[in-house]
Amino acid sequence: MSLRISSFFILCALLNTLILRGQKSETKAEQYFKSALVAKALEQSDSVIYYLRQAEVADEGSLQPTKIPTLVQFEIAKYARGKEDLPLFLEAIKEAESLISKDTSHTLSDELFALQAQYNLHIKNYDKALEYLNKTEEYRKVHAPFKNWKTYRMMATVYKAKGEGQKAKEYTRKSETLAEIQATLKNISETETLPALKAHEITQIQLENALIHNQNTTMLAQKKILKLALIFCGVIIALLIYFLFQRNKWNRILNEKNNIIEKNLKEKELLLQEIHHRVKNNLQLISSLLSLQSRSVDDKAATQALQEGQARVQSMALIHKNLYNDNVSSGLEVRDYVIQLTQQLLQTYGLNPDQIELQLDVDPISLDVSTLVPLALIINELITNSLKYAFEQHEAGKIKLSLKPTENNKLLLQVQDNGKGFNHLENSDGFGTKLISALAAKLDATVNYLNQNGTLVEVSIANFKLVP
Repeated sequence: MSLRISSFFILCALLNTLILRGQKSETKAEQYFKSALVAKALEQSDSVIYYLRQAEVADEGSLQPTKIPTLVQFEIAKYARGKEDLPLFLEAIKEAESLISKDTSHTLSDELFALQAQYNLHIKNYDKALEYLNKTEEYRKVHAPFKNWKTYRMMATVYKAKGEGQKAKEYTRKSETLAEIQATLKNISETETLPALKAHEITQIQLENALIHNQNTTMLAQKKILKLALIFCGVIIALLIYFLFQRNKWNRILNEKNNIIEKNLKEKELLLQEIHHRVKNNLQLISSLLSLQSRSVDDKAATQALQEGQARVQSMALIHKNLYNDNVSSGLEVRDYVIQLTQQLLQTYGLNPDQIELQLDVDPISLDVSTLVPLALIINELITNSLKYAFEQHEAGKIKLSLKPTENNKLLLQVQDNGKGFNHLENSDGFGTKLISALAAKLDATVNYLNQNGTLVEVSIANFKLVP
């Protein structure tokens, strides 16, 4: 009977390469796998996992390698996805990946890529999901072009989740176009193979009649196949032309946007430079006014307060001066700035650099202006305190400043002098101490005052921003 059916297919030549093969007896693993699919259709989730595990165990004893283990892992991954069991989902994907890597044909690679994309979509890693979908698309372009309607549908879902509505619509249209083409081909295929499905009921007389019309039916089948091939090639060519057109269009739009962004960035940098220049000039003007005011005041305390205010203004003006001179918009190299700041403080208080030895141990790091301004004011206050209170008049001294990142992702500032120490400085109600506390709070920093062969102040900064 099987031989007669095969002869009928050959004589009819509905498809030149169609040869009826005798059914092979199903293995135990295949039976369990089909049972799992039936349970899945009946929404019996517990039975699905049971039969899949049984199929997995049964295939381990198989002498010939099969695709069953890989298919089992795919179904487990789909089951876990439905249950939102992410650990099981990921475990099944990794197991399937291991099995496919051992298969030289890699025939199921596109299904693996699709599942990896679904997992990354579920954990909202959209860029990784798109990476796997691109791999899926490339594989299917070669091996199963029309299956890419599923790929494009998932791409549309990812882009929609990313908030890129335009791309989501484009891939939705692609998906619908390929799905319609696939449905058309499927209907044509079902129409052609309908006589074959009824071949088991054809009588001996019908077979003899088929022999008479063999030549005609063969020619008709060949024409249909040729027609489908031409349609397929036409669709592929049309899609290629469309993709090339869209790619050129997207590249042109992207280049225009890049040019606009580059122009805007240059304008922004010029504006920031102008702002830094004007801020520097304004701060220097304020510093000059404070200096003039201090010269006309006879009260010693008022003169000292004006000098301290002038030093604070100069510390900020120095930042904007360096930003303008270095032609940068948001950050500075800290070491050079600290050297300039300490030298400026010695000049402000009229001290001889040979009298006060400054030791600087600053790592080569660059900080954003939002961090550098409060940090500079803190350094200004601590150095000023050491210059004013640590040493007796005309007494030589040493001040050491250290600024380094720590292993626990903080920035540690240490200012130490070898002067006479302090008494309860952290509880002082002076303006400088209050200013340090307020600035430390802005940087989410802790301040510790220690008597250690003089005064040691440690400021541990948690909230800071580095500039590459």
